[in-house]
Amino acid sequence: MAAAEALAYNDHMALRPKILVVASDDHACRFLEIALHARGYDPSFAVDEQSAITALREQTPSLVLVDMTMPNGEGLRILERFEAEPLARIPVLALVGAGRTGADTTEPELATAIRSTLDLRAPVAA
Repeated sequence: MAAAEALAYNDHMALRPKILVVASDDHACRFLEIALHARGYDPSFAVDEQSAITALREQTPSLVLVDMTMPNGEGLRILERFEAEPLARIPVLALVGAGRTGADTTEPELATAIRSTLDLRAPVAA
């Protein structure tokens, strides 16, 4: 029975849009992990520029979230690197202070932005 449950779980996860989160702050990552799972997304995480580029190439996510408050302007460098990648058509949302008190974006606003961005990329039925 465990094998059947594992297959069902894998099938369910395959239907969930993959979102790559690029953030170095543990609190922001945990907040986003909880929020994205609760909204039916399959998040993965990268903590720096190199791991973000590697994840982008290997996972081909539906969307990328980048924390712009990463140290030393790394968030901006990541956005610049993403533009040069062959997969540059993957949409990116820039976050400021995700999961922090007084953050610019609240969880419901983030959920709306993600849903709207993914809806714009959905194929239109003929």
